[in-house]
Amino acid sequence: MKEKIPFGIQNGQLKHVSEVKSGLGCNCICPVCGCQLVAHKGVERVYHFKHKSIVADCEYRHETVLHKLAKEILLKRGEIRLPAVNFLTKTIYNSRIVRIDDVKLETRLGDVIPDVICKVQNKELMIEICVTNEVSAAKRDKIIDLGIATIEINLNEFDLFKNKDLIISQVVDHQENRKWVYNSKIYKFEKYVLSKINLREWITRGGYPVKQVSCRNENYFCKLINRYKADLYKHCQRCEYYFGHNSFGVFCLYGIDIDEFVRDANVKSILSNENL
Repeated sequence: MKEKIPFGIQNGQLKHVSEVKSGLGCNCICPVCGCQLVAHKGVERVYHFKHKSIVADCEYRHETVLHKLAKEILLKRGEIRLPAVNFLTKTIYNSRIVRIDDVKLETRLGDVIPDVICKVQNKELMIEICVTNEVSAAKRDKIIDLGIATIEINLNEFDLFKNKDLIISQVVDHQENRKWVYNSKIYKFEKYVLSKINLREWITRGGYPVKQVSCRNENYFCKLINRYKADLYKHCQRCEYYFGHNSFGVFCLYGIDIDEFVRDANVKSILSNENL
């Protein structure tokens, strides 16, 4: 294997290449296959590890190592930044740093194996580390069924060969690279909103529905395209008022006062819940 590697194992601990001596003096092994590594720390090239000898069957993947690193970082820091809870353009809860404990790596919960699981004030929080692929729709559905708060930290565009302090910052407290996969507050809030807004039904042609909605009432006028008929793919899904669709039509928020929803007594009850 000839791939450049940013991390090695030294005396049982995961080390970034910037933390060790150059050459074989690094005293590191591959975190995946266990073979000896050499630290290349020249002036002109990015610091990196390589296997001392070619290892054909090493299946090194950044994801595997990052999961281990994330657990190590979270165990040492004992805290993580949660994303803000947003609904459309309104922030319901600001991003905040919380204390965590009982950090575990890839522990099965029902049909889900999260990358990392920990506890925040005795409540479970699952953490997904994205390096190449985001959480799939199928996995998200399983997470929703579990009802456990879950965030995703995206390291897809981050340079893993930078120093470890920057990686720690990205994992623990960076604001822009994380989002909620599931949060009980926003999930219940969205369900409540869906129960209150009107469904714009599909137009039918020859007895069959087409992916267009007709807004004959002036209150349903499509602001985006300045007319009374909108196409799901061309217009609705690009519109700030789009809230989803089903086999019967489109959920449109045009004319809905979100601030008024938040002041609603039922919504206040949902949002005051202490669960993540």
